[in-house]
Amino acid sequence: MTLEEYEEQQRRLSEDIEDARQALNLARSRYERLCEKSRNLRIEWQEQQKAAKATPPTPAHTASGLATKTPAYPCRIKPQRGRRTHAATYETGSLSLTTACGQTKDEEAVDHLDEDTPITCPPCQRAVREW
Repeated sequence: MTLEEYEEQQRRLSEDIEDARQALNLARSRYERLCEKSRNLRIEWQEQQKAAKATPPTPAHTASGLATKTPAYPCRIKPQRGRRTHAATYETGSLSLTTACGQTKDEEAVDHLDEDTPITCPPCQRAVREW
């Protein structure tokens, strides 16, 4: 190898080294940006989950039944000696109540409950949800 060949090879290697160094710096910079985005995403997700646990959603179902108000069935009744709470409305021109599940009850034969009392009759729950 002559001195000229040595210097030529050394120059090419120096150029290749400089190109590789620049590529490494770009790759390192890109790597750091991606890591930062990933970290920010993880932090954002954790904060969102923390906030979701802090404010529990208000479910349409309570432990004892469907708790909702509807203009079609504003009354909540429980037949005397009955176990289930029905959604009901008065029939026009009479003192009878029609439940969402299709039963007709005399006003005097039922206990009247608050309008926000949960509905525990499954057919009434379905009818109110579909309404």
